[in-house]
Amino acid sequence: MTEYKKLVSLVDTLKENVEVLYAQHDASNDANEEAGSPSTDALFSVASAVGAAVGNGAPRIAKIVARARETDPNRQIYSEMMCGKIEDLFDSFVAAVYRLLYESPLERRAQTNVKDDENQGDELADEREEAVRAAVLEGRSLLLEDSAVLADIERKHDAELLRRAAAEAWAGRVAEDLSQLILFEHQSRQVLEAEEKQNRTSLVEKKQRDKGMVLGILQLLADAKLGVEMTRRAKEKAWLAEAAKHVKVDGLVGFLPRAFPTLRCAVALLNTSERCARRCC
Repeated sequence: MTEYKKLVSLVDTLKENVEVLYAQHDASNDANEEAGSPSTDALFSVASAVGAAVGNGAPRIAKIVARARETDPNRQIYSEMMCGKIEDLFDSFVAAVYRLLYESPLERRAQTNVKDDENQGDELADEREEAVRAAVLEGRSLLLEDSAVLADIERKHDAELLRRAAAEAWAGRVAEDLSQLILFEHQSRQVLEAEEKQNRTSLVEKKQRDKGMVLGILQLLADAKLGVEMTRRAKEKAWLAEAAKHVKVDGLVGFLPRAFPTLRCAVALLNTSERCARRCC
């Protein structure tokens, strides 16, 4: 999904949440905590979602609008039609933020019953809208805490939390939850320490086993090599002993060159001239 489509989804959700926010806020005021009226928790949840959407969407909207308004032909990435869609998206976002900041429930109700000076109201609305546009494009804070509806919802939510906290059952539950949380944290720390010790011990034992295995393999290789060498020496000794039985001491000089061809040249060099020695070799 492209950034534009993500922002379209964000702005649509923002507009829906703003509409739901005003509707539920009016319903909670009219019902005066009657059965079926929206709870403060539900209102606060919607208000939190609206605030998060504005905070997340404002810098992204400013970035994509700046790209759409790029005047350098070499740096333009959007078509003329796409630029128009981005401007419409920007207008929708500004309208939603404007409604949050400047359209309080009391003013909205008064507008349905009393018709104010239209010119004066239009000028003020234009100034506020331009202020919102400038704040978004320049990356400045939109000051949602100045929103009358958001402030009223937050005030009611805080009052409800205090009312619950003042109740004895709630206070006891908080105390019990805190003690359970402290106990759970202590036990979790002990479990983690025990697991760390066990893992460290297992690692040391594994390294020792691996070391013993390697040393055993090296010892087996050394023993096998020594066995081969001792077998070769025993066979050579036995052959020499068997050969010595059939050779007299006087004929040893003649026997050795035949038994060991590599000694033939040495014997020839000792007893003949160089030419004869080459022929013998």
